[in-house]
Amino acid sequence: MKNIIASIVLSTVILGLTMMGIQLWRNNLELIKATAEKTTQLEKLQKSSVLPLQKEQLTGGEVISLIRYYSQNSEVLVEVSIDGGSYVYDVESYDRNVFYIPYDVVFEKSEFYEGQKLRKLIFAKTN
Repeated sequence: MKNIIASIVLSTVILGLTMMGIQLWRNNLELIKATAEKTTQLEKLQKSSVLPLQKEQLTGGEVISLIRYYSQNSEVLVEVSIDGGSYVYDVESYDRNVFYIPYDVVFEKSEFYEGQKLRKLIFAKTN
């Protein structure tokens, strides 16, 4: 008789702990999901506030920062034209030994979209 009561009590405790474990697991999943959504929103906000895409004219330093940013995204081409010479950045980052961009030169920007996606940025030195 004592074995049956002990088995029932032990089964009840194990069942209770299992139910608590399942509830904690669900709460963790909800927390992870909420954190991922907030991170995605923050990344979108960062991209729109940090990148100087709203400006029509940019300095060489801003152009270099855009080249470095979009070198991580192979879907966007960045073309820079200075005094008859030009260079297209696809997946490579800026290297001053390959194509030098002065920091203080002013560039005019042209954007090309495919639907809603940005596909190409062209920067031409202004006179």
